[in-house]
Amino acid sequence: MTLTSPGKHPMAEPLACIAVALLMIFVGLPTCNVLGRTLLLAAAPRDAAGMRMAVARVAMIPGVVRCAEHHVWCAAQDAAVVVALRVEVDRSADLPAQNALRSQITSVLESSGLKSWTVDLRPAAAPSSDLAEKKVIKFTFYVFMPMGFMVYFGGPGFYERYVADETYKFNAPPKIRVPTEPAEISKTLEALKEAREQRRLAREQYMKNMDSQSPGVAGAASTE
Repeated sequence: MTLTSPGKHPMAEPLACIAVALLMIFVGLPTCNVLGRTLLLAAAPRDAAGMRMAVARVAMIPGVVRCAEHHVWCAAQDAAVVVALRVEVDRSADLPAQNALRSQITSVLESSGLKSWTVDLRPAAAPSSDLAEKKVIKFTFYVFMPMGFMVYFGGPGFYERYVADETYKFNAPPKIRVPTEPAEISKTLEALKEAREQRRLAREQYMKNMDSQSPGVAGAASTE
């Protein structure tokens, strides 16, 4: 489909296509942004920034170890922002102390302009004094365990102990003992020479038998 005649204005059609593309982007991009945030349950950047400030204020409350996770989303455009916050508190805090911390966190979130939230209080994990040692042990395990497997299962000892015997049961190779001592080498050479001489004599005897049988075969053929 052509918008104009290509002979009169050759640049009109490319410019019109560019204008249509820009118009589609201008109209469709805001709609895609709004619908995408609705589908992804995402909040506006302004709300996310306010939530980060509220999380920083919550982390400064005495008795709060840290804010482990926080999620902000908005179910629809111009709807209330929903906040989910997980807070780790001191392990020594009992139930009344946790209720007091929950009240302080609620006050901070209310003062930040948030209207809907969920706060999950959990005791903080015990500090590990041997964290470095655990990391060294894990690193050693991850590095040297595969190397140990390769050395053990790929070595000749494992093959000879567990694989070779099973393989020889199905397809046993011929057992040939190579002599190494001078006396054994001389004895083996003499045996090879004797075997070769016997084969030569057997071949000559076979040829003589064939020569002795050939005249009779020729006479029978001429008689027929």
